Amino acid sequence: MLRSYIKVLIDYAGWQMALALGLLILIGLMEGIGLLMLVPFLHLVGFAPEGSAPTGIITIANQLFEMINLPLTLPTVLCLYIGLISFQAFLVRWREVLLTEIRLGFVDHLRIRLYNAIGQANWLFLLRKRSSDLTHVLTSDINRVGQGTYFFLTIIVSGFVALIHIMVALQLSAIMTIIALLTGGLLLLILWPQINRARILGETLTSANREVFGTVSEFLDGIKLAKSYGAEAHYSQTFTEMIVNLRQQMLDFTRSNSWVGMIYQIGAAMTLSGLLYIAAVILRLPVAKLLVFILVFARLLPMLSRLQQSYQQLVHMLPAFAVTMEMQEYCEAEAEPILIDNSWTPCLNQEIRLQNIHFRYDKQGDKQVLSDLNLIIAAQQTTAIIGSSGAGKSTLADLLIGLLIPDAGEILVDGQLLKPQLIRNWRKSVAYVPQETFLFHDTIQANLRWTHPQVTDEELWQILRLAAADKFIAELPDGFDTVVGDRGIRLSGGERQRIALARALLCKPSLLILDEATSALDTEHERRIQQAIDSLHGELTIVVIAHRLSTVRHADNIAVMENGQIVEMGSWEELETRKEGRFRTLLQATAIG
Repeated sequence: MLRSYIKVLIDYAGWQMALALGLLILIGLMEGIGLLMLVPFLHLVGFAPEGSAPTGIITIANQLFEMINLPLTLPTVLCLYIGLISFQAFLVRWREVLLTEIRLGFVDHLRIRLYNAIGQANWLFLLRKRSSDLTHVLTSDINRVGQGTYFFLTIIVSGFVALIHIMVALQLSAIMTIIALLTGGLLLLILWPQINRARILGETLTSANREVFGTVSEFLDGIKLAKSYGAEAHYSQTFTEMIVNLRQQMLDFTRSNSWVGMIYQIGAAMTLSGLLYIAAVILRLPVAKLLVFILVFARLLPMLSRLQQSYQQLVHMLPAFAVTMEMQEYCEAEAEPILIDNSWTPCLNQEIRLQNIHFRYDKQGDKQVLSDLNLIIAAQQTTAIIGSSGAGKSTLADLLIGLLIPDAGEILVDGQLLKPQLIRNWRKSVAYVPQETFLFHDTIQANLRWTHPQVTDEELWQILRLAAADKFIAELPDGFDTVVGDRGIRLSGGERQRIALARALLCKPSLLILDEATSALDTEHERRIQQAIDSLHGELTIVVIAHRLSTVRHADNIAVMENGQIVEMGSWEELETRKEGRFRTLLQATAIG
């Protein structure tokens, strides 16, 4: 998974990563030169034995200064050191901005790619997914990937700086450097089991986060029901238990990471003390070299500790990255077919024909929702589909929209087979008003113009009158600018449905599907919408799905569904005159004649 993560990151930020590595090389060189310049500096200020001849780094420094025609004096060394550090500071700032840009851009890249993949996935796949899981990956998991990317980039920066320090230390004393590296490697080997523990804790944290997110989403979606049953205490207890578990997972990782830091700090102090003793007593390094050596290793050992802890943080993040990539792959595998013929513009001038349609949600199961269904929907007429709950009416509507694809059978629009590759084009001609209306947490005007941004105010009011929504909007204090609240909670069910109907009509569809669109309306407003629907007769094709037979009395054709099939078909008058049949049973049950 680490290799996969690095590959995805490099694929996204190839040239930026190359530039960042170039900056790291320059900064590292500046860092190394700056450290080595301390040796001649200390030599010049008197940290060399009296009368001793310049050797090693001092000799090299003399030669370099002679090449650039500058005297090796204290003011010259200090001026060069200031210039060197200033240039290094500029490069460091550039590096930090670039690495932050890579990290933020990479997170946005993952989020946008997953967001688009979800949007392109087929409806049946999305039905099977818990929406909170999708939201959790888009927010929490990808944010964790961003944090892990910070630590990955920290590893690169710290690793390169540590390498420069090691190279400088080798110039000062190869023996001492090798001893230090062997000691640091031993510490890393001792602490390596914590890496696997970090991965396991990362997986557990990902799972715990997802469960908390799901519980919160379900509670907020069903809070009205929860309060009506007095179940707030139950939700609170469940939420508390999950939060405590989540906190424990985070504490466990913090304990593990801090344990590594503590062991490494103690080990580093022991190592540095031993090295100083060897350097000063046994090897008797010159004072200038010894001071620089102390500085180098005092900075190097904490870097190695930081590398270990950053790597643990990176491994702890990888499960979140794995979930993100897995979700994206699932969505891409379930993507709707790509549009192959953009020239086909369905107008629905003749009919929609459904032939021998079979469909089931569980493709591995035996239960069929629709079985050998046949139906003809005449263009520019109103067709009503009625039947008891579970008969398959809403599934049929989803097939007509193109949200679902039949397992067997054909759907033809004016004789054109509705192939999966043509569905997206077909949807442009379809408007759908579902039973459960969804409105954005925005103004009424924004909710209406969402489907048709260029509509004029005059056209908007005309559509609102058709949908029986003009009066109640005009009476609102803020009118069109009234904020409807989350999912339209500040409006009544009937008001929400009327806005949804108006929004559908603004699309000027060829096919309008009303799925229980008047179920939340009182008799008067239902009558007004029915009049609106009647006024559209002959202008577009309307499919009405309803339980209340009064809603479908004026339909041109009524299709009665039962057990996933059309069992009766005809006008109201034709079906009413039959002495027996499913329609007669429904008619008697509702006492409508």
